[in-house]
Amino acid sequence: MFDAHLADTEQALFVAETDGAVAGLVRVQAFERPEIADLPALTPRLMTEAHRWARDRGLTEIQLTVYDFNQPALRLYTKLGYAPDSHRLSRKLESQSTFPESD
Repeated sequence: MFDAHLADTEQALFVAETDGAVAGLVRVQAFERPEIADLPALTPRLMTEAHRWARDRGLTEIQLTVYDFNQPALRLYTKLGYAPDSHRLSRKLESQSTFPESD
């Protein structure tokens, strides 16, 4: 399973280590999503199956990502019982990005 992800040129995983232990990671994926007109009607059914699958495996939480500009999806997932628990930040890329080392 991981071999396919590692071979996929449309995604990358960057891992930072400290003393041999994973200290952080960044996953990058490029994709395009087609427009689906009836997505609000499909989403509850999809999430019901996702919840069933997760519970069958002993999982206790599902996390999802919704862009801030997608207010209809935010309203729908809120109606399904989801609530914000973190902030996702983004930034436009310049031709080169360098960052100062932190103290």
